[in-house]
This record gives sequence, structure tokens and C-alpha cells, in this order.
Amino acid sequence: MVIYSQQMAAKLMLKGFVLQGMDKNQNKSGKNIFYFNDSDELRKVMSELSKTK
Repeated sequence: MVIYSQQMAAKLMLKGFVLQGMDKNQNKSGKNIFYFNDSDELRKVMSELSKTK
């Protein structure tokens, strides 16, 4: 799964999800994209984190 938010990627790593890789975002200069293994648990945690901004 591709994550465009550095803040979300950091929160996922703090929750124990392993960063699989990262790359430069071709659409936004100076920004990165982050890769995680897609899973139901990852999506669940992302949803919970999005609600608690």
C-alpha cells in the first residue's frame, strides 16, 4: 500500500507496521511516498488514526 503522508507513515511504524520502502513523490517536489504491506489490519489502524487527528 502506498502512503503519501509522512505523519501517517510514522504513526503506522510506531504501531509496529514495517516500512517496506520509500521513494520520491513524482507529483510533489520534496515529498516522499512510503510503502507498506497491505492488510486488513493496516487499513483498520489507518482508519482509526484518521479519526483521531
